[in-house]
Amino acid sequence: MKFLVKTLTSVGGRETNQDCVREFSSPDAVCAAVCDGLGAYDGSDAAAEIAANTIVRGYRNSPVRGDDAEAHKALVKAAHDKIAQYKESCADASGICTTVACAVTDSFGTAVAHIGDSRIYEFRGGTLRLLTRDHSLARIAVDRGEILMSDIRRHKDQNKLTRVLGGDYYVAPDCDVLPPLAPGDGLVICTDGMWEYVYEEDIEELFPQCDPQQLLTRFEEIIDRRKRRHNDNYTAAVIKAVE
Repeated sequence: MKFLVKTLTSVGGRETNQDCVREFSSPDAVCAAVCDGLGAYDGSDAAAEIAANTIVRGYRNSPVRGDDAEAHKALVKAAHDKIAQYKESCADASGICTTVACAVTDSFGTAVAHIGDSRIYEFRGGTLRLLTRDHSLARIAVDRGEILMSDIRRHKDQNKLTRVLGGDYYVAPDCDVLPPLAPGDGLVICTDGMWEYVYEEDIEELFPQCDPQQLLTRFEEIIDRRKRRHNDNYTAAVIKAVE
């Protein structure tokens, strides 16, 4: 199995970009990480960059299989530890933290992990599925039946997170291992600045029609049509399995 992969990150309507995306691909495997530094904490762009770099460099230096959940979790733990080290060495960085959503996919399987509200979607057999559960107060409101899942994008607590990477305490990521992707299947890993405007029905319609670069171009066109003033940074990695 071979994979196509493309990434995109944009400042959107903000002054700075606190998102970061990194990927490493070989002929038959991909590791990608998407992180979103928390805007409430100055310098969280550093946390996002440290996390994404640590995960992808760790994979590049010692590749883990797509069916090894524990090794995948260890990459995320290493990212947390690197952020903690940075905070100890930089007095102004005491509050920085980030979301993380990452995946490794190869012929053995697809491992996905996340903390926060950056998401991972899987397109498999013609159907789109959200693999991650937002760690946010808005998602808690959904679980309690107070709002519909479709309302989460506009909920007042959509950006209030219940879990982050790089905080005072380490919380292990939610992690799943899925069967290998088949030709035409793939993943979309993205920050909330992307999924706020690009809906599930958009991804499901466009994914089979487009290669990863075309898909990201279409996503940006959708954001340009729907965005509000001062829209958030938006970032995504698209992975597609091919023959």
